[in-house]
Amino acid sequence: MSAQSMLAQAEKKANSSGGFFSFGSSSTKFEEAGDLFQGAAIAFKSESRWKESGDAFCKAAEMAIKAGEKDDAAQRFQEASKMYKKTHPDLAVMALEKHIAILLERGRFRQAANAKKEVAQIFQQDGSDLQEALNAYEKAGEWYDTESAPALASSMWKESADIAAQLGNYPLAIRRYEQIATQSLQSPLTKYGVKELYLKAGICHLCTGDIVSTRQALESYVRQDSGFMNQLEYKFLMQITDAVDAAHGDEFIAHVQNYDRQVHLDNWKTSMLLKVKQTMGAEDSLS
Repeated sequence: MSAQSMLAQAEKKANSSGGFFSFGSSSTKFEEAGDLFQGAAIAFKSESRWKESGDAFCKAAEMAIKAGEKDDAAQRFQEASKMYKKTHPDLAVMALEKHIAILLERGRFRQAANAKKEVAQIFQQDGSDLQEALNAYEKAGEWYDTESAPALASSMWKESADIAAQLGNYPLAIRRYEQIATQSLQSPLTKYGVKELYLKAGICHLCTGDIVSTRQALESYVRQDSGFMNQLEYKFLMQITDAVDAAHGDEFIAHVQNYDRQVHLDNWKTSMLLKVKQTMGAEDSLS
């Protein structure tokens, strides 16, 4: 049977009225319609008709809700999102949010966090709304934290911090970097990554143009982790802070280029250091 035929049968079954003797059979009707919609969705999937497959999975999920099968509905909305991601990221988000709503209703916060992470990644990769990506990463982090999964929570908050900095929300970015750094110091396995978090937080402090707060932050980082003073990241932050304080654009560029030769600057650091340079009223270039 073709996908279109199954879809037509599903619609007919879903909209049928069972008559006087059908009392109590509506649940069965919706279950059968749901199975047909799911069959159509799978058939569309085999034909690489992603939008039609996603639509059919969503209808299958709606039938499951009417039949009182919330777990089946959650799974079908998740399948719909996978289909939509191929061509319609906005619809993928819509399906995932319905999936998440059911998971939350069932108290499955960790699974909801996994799905919210997917939502964030869609917004981030699509580039359509970085603020929504930030919000989704924040919420996923909160749910992981609720489920006592601190490492997963921190990974979400690192993502939200990076985006917050890009959007100019430096207080949030700084708060998250410093929060994760404090947590990371508690374990030898994560302590090594603290210098990177301090570096990012320090750059964000400089982006605010507040040199006093920047110096205070660097002092606090050393108090928390005395070994940070011996790290290349600390020396680099002190150098560029002094250059910004003195409004020496050439020195700032020289320090950035020297650091880049030793530790290659990624795109995030390059763009944020450019913003720091702009606080000095300098040209939009690090060369």
